[in-house]
Amino acid sequence: MNALPTCVLGFVLLAMPAVRADLVADLTPKAEAGDLVSQVELAKIYEQGTGATKSVKEAAKWYVKAAEQGNLEAQLALGAIYFRGQGIPKDSREAAKWLLMAATQGNVGAQCQMARLHMMGAGVPKDDIEAYKWAYLAAGQGDLSAKKVIMILELRMSPEEILQAKEHDKTVEELKKLDLPEAEQVPPLEPIAPETLEPAAN
Repeated sequence: MNALPTCVLGFVLLAMPAVRADLVADLTPKAEAGDLVSQVELAKIYEQGTGATKSVKEAAKWYVKAAEQGNLEAQLALGAIYFRGQGIPKDSREAAKWLLMAATQGNVGAQCQMARLHMMGAGVPKDDIEAYKWAYLAAGQGDLSAKKVIMILELRMSPEEILQAKEHDKTVEELKKLDLPEAEQVPPLEPIAPETLEPAAN
């Protein structure tokens, strides 16, 4: 009695790679022509290996093209890819570069990550004032992890340093006035474990 649905399911599963391969063939010329949506979709296909041979290097190539056009999702993906260093050389400076772009666009997760990176000197100079600036912005938008970062920083910073950090050129009020993407439109940014980060080069 269940034989027919099982056969149908089997056929659908066998047909999926071909459908995804057709999608790659359709997306590639659009992505090459600069279509942002196609670039992101193509990057995801290569990153996941669905419909194309899995290639983080190829995924990163398309994410870069989208990220350079200001796509927040691509910037966050590149930050994660370069920190993981799986399928592509680990590069904390390159990861920080893309996370900084996302943080500047107002992404709370990226702002908190920038705070952590500056605390540890991973991919960016070790700088508690800069760390506090980013944590302060993220905390002002309700990020609980950023509030914890602030608590840690306040234990090792002077009142003068904290005041300097709070005088950031982008206040929380200014960020709220920006036309930022809704949180649901971008993937959540996973916390970066300290052991995965490279120390700052001397």
